[in-house]
This record gives sequence, C-alpha cells and structure tokens, in this order.
Amino acid sequence: MAKEENIILETNKVTAGYGGVDVLFDASIRVKKGEIAAIIGPNGAGKTTLLRTISGVLSPRKGEIIFKGERLNGKTPRERLELGIGYIPQEDKIFPKMSCIDNLRMGAYTLPKEKFSEMLERVYQLFPILKERRNQIAGQFSGGQRQMLAIARALMVEPDLLLLDEPTSGLQPSLVKEVLDKVKELHKQGITVLIVAQNREALEIAERGYLIRAGQVVLEDTVEGLLKNDQVMQLYFGG
Repeated sequence: MAKEENIILETNKVTAGYGGVDVLFDASIRVKKGEIAAIIGPNGAGKTTLLRTISGVLSPRKGEIIFKGERLNGKTPRERLELGIGYIPQEDKIFPKMSCIDNLRMGAYTLPKEKFSEMLERVYQLFPILKERRNQIAGQFSGGQRQMLAIARALMVEPDLLLLDEPTSGLQPSLVKEVLDKVKELHKQGITVLIVAQNREALEIAERGYLIRAGQVVLEDTVEGLLKNDQVMQLYFGG
C-alpha cells in the first residue's frame, strides 16, 4: 500500500489487553492530519484500550503504532507526549485536590519554563472560565469545567494529536454542546483529534469513524455514512 503523506497516526494490527487477557485484536486505524476521527462501539469493545495503547499507557502485544512516520512501540507515555500526543482519559483526568492553575502546571511539566506563560494565556483565551477560577480547587469544579480543565491541561504542551475518551460522558446536554464546540474550535486551529464518541452529538463533529466490536475494528466509514446506517445508529445510539 502506498504511503499517504497526510496520515498522522496509524495502528497496524494492534493486539493489546490486561494481564493475560487480550481485549483488542488486530486493530488497524488511520487518522489523517487535521481531521477529527471517531471511534464508536458498545461498552467493553476495546475503545479505551486502543487509546491507552496509542498513548503508551498500555504496550501492544502485537502490531505497531506509527505517529508522524515514527514507530512508537517501546516509547514511554512521556516520550509520546513530547512527540505531540495529548491523551485525556475518561476517568482520573484532573488532580481534584490541586488548584486549577496547578493542574495546568502539571500539564506543562515537559514545557520549557519560558514558554509556560505564553501557553497559559492561550488556554485562558480558549477557556475564559479557567482564568476566572484559576485559584479554585479543581475538585470543586462542575463536570463541564473539569472536562475543560482536562483539555486545557493537555493543550499546554501544544499537541499535534489529541486523544479524547468519551469527553462528554455524564454531562448534561447544554454542557455536551459546550465541550464539543471547544473540540471543534481546537480542530479549526489545526489540532488532529481522535475521539471515543459515546453519543450521536460527539460522532457528528467528526469526519470519519471506526466501529469497534468485541475488540475488532469491524467497520470504517464517513460520519455521514455511519449516520445513515440505521443498524449502527439503533444499536449504539438508540436510533
């Protein structure tokens, strides 16, 4: 297969799991530079495992991960962060006992000190509420504010690729739109996004999507195609 220059991330037949149990089998996806790509599927399908493997939290048992033309196998999460991969997990995404600004400092731990103020101002422009509440303890934030803080913390090191695991999980509808609008804004700024979409609204902001079922990638299509697929919509989003 000819190499496509605009592919920023590729997983090639990746198998991964926990302990002695594999939960992801021969998973192959490709993410184009500058796009929003979505991963959908039932609970326990392997969506989170795929993101953890890309970020380096898990090591693949088989297969390889290529980012910006470089093989990631064997690289630590920090090394992948320095290469430009930001990862926002579904759980444990902030430090609740720390202030907002200290959370942002933690996100910038690989950033040169002289650049911290510049990046802080950038994330404050994107998330004005964080500037207002910069000295407030993060554990006192609402669900939507916590998610915005998690995204802002990941942005402190100027990632080229943002991995988002169900960023609107548990949020009320008005906050779902607010968070997804921020993701779209990041996309307009040139950041590539790979999002695990647990609802139709999150899927709709993407351009392409992959369906994972029982640990395997079983379908790839444009989001328009997925939205027109009645079986997919009924099974995973209730119609």
